[in-house]
Amino acid sequence: MTDFSPSTQAIKRLADIATDLQSKLEEMKRPLVIEFAGTPKAGKTTCVNAIAKFFRRNQIPLHLVTERASLCPIHNKHHLYFNAWTGATSLAQLLESLEMRSNIIMLDRGIFDTLVWMDFLRTWHSISPAELKIIEEFFLLEPWSSRIDIVVALSVDPQVAMKREFFNQITDVPGSIMNIETLQNYNKSLKNALQRFHDKYHLIDIDTTNKSAEEGVTLIADQVLSAAYQLVDEEVAVVERDFLSKYEFKGSIIKRADQIVSLLEGLEKHIIWMKRTAAEENLSLVQVIPVAVIRRNNEILVHNIRGEKHGRLNTRNSIWAGGHIRISDKVNAERYFVKNIFHSCLSRELDEELKIRLWINDLASIPLMIAWDTSVPRSAQHLGLFYSYKLNEKTPKEVLHLREFYESKSKSLFTHFRPIDHNLEKIPNLEPWSIYYLNAYHNLNIPVDTQQGLLF
Repeated sequence: MTDFSPSTQAIKRLADIATDLQSKLEEMKRPLVIEFAGTPKAGKTTCVNAIAKFFRRNQIPLHLVTERASLCPIHNKHHLYFNAWTGATSLAQLLESLEMRSNIIMLDRGIFDTLVWMDFLRTWHSISPAELKIIEEFFLLEPWSSRIDIVVALSVDPQVAMKREFFNQITDVPGSIMNIETLQNYNKSLKNALQRFHDKYHLIDIDTTNKSAEEGVTLIADQVLSAAYQLVDEEVAVVERDFLSKYEFKGSIIKRADQIVSLLEGLEKHIIWMKRTAAEENLSLVQVIPVAVIRRNNEILVHNIRGEKHGRLNTRNSIWAGGHIRISDKVNAERYFVKNIFHSCLSRELDEELKIRLWINDLASIPLMIAWDTSVPRSAQHLGLFYSYKLNEKTPKEVLHLREFYESKSKSLFTHFRPIDHNLEKIPNLEPWSIYYLNAYHNLNIPVDTQQGLLF
């Protein structure tokens, strides 16, 4: 898989998909991360370069993390040190890339690749079972393993791999990795990893043995774009509007603890999972949005949206952070024994938006209030669960004060702390939910302009 020329029809079809994908990527709060891994000579580098150029030429900001194994100063590729170095370097590059203003990050070998090679060392008795367990647990830690959205695992028959290795070369001497026995063992480790981690990553498994370069690259691009589209058009938690109509919202909010508990219990039983685009089009459904009001001593954190593409949200202020509950929040709540999906969602959202590592125990078991404004259609499609999150007094104010967090190339979030007793009603351009909260908990009387819409 070196030289290829996809048909004009295939190029146009893929470009059309990229156009649909682009607008959804702009709405994400962090980059979509795609890792490429697999058997040497399966066509990985060819695909990475072709797909990276495809995204860039279709105006989708992308950062490419190239493989580092060829630069490793440790010569013995069968030694634990070699694979520990490449794995740690890949992780470091991933974490650095998350700070960049790109919509897509592509990794030419990353965390999944490291897990495969560590299992490969097991087959060569180059790592003890205890060492393997510890290293796997480290690379599978949620803070970074959950950042890998799609893994493209390419494999090839060892005999074909060797033919590709020697094509246009003037030697037929096998190498330390490029030999039949090593490639066979690697393929076994790759298959093992695909089976073990199938519920951890969105895996695309493709055998390129009998595929031409054009067939392979086009197929992989198709599947990557399809998987990316499915991920960005995320499944979110919704409930029927009729269910909420049974509860009494006074001034668009509920404050009484017993009513909040009753509503929460009902929510957990009546949640439906649906693609966000479909939910937005259905006025009979309400999207559930856990949010956190962040406090530090006697200050409250104010957020300002800047540079939103269509201008509707530009310069709007709010006093909360949060977002839609994703199906992955349900999975993580079960995997990490989190009390409920609302807490799981907030933990992820605050990490993505504000780079805050939230300990679930820091959140109250129930929200302070629940907001539902039915005065206009858009507001009526969103239910806000308002939690209070108080930063530890030892947390430096500078962590969030006068900071700008990039959500995408075209949108960022600016934050600053404001004294609670200092003219909160004078914060300009407040969106409705923030006003409901300030009126309810700080005895203010700020008029609500629901026509401006919510921050979604």
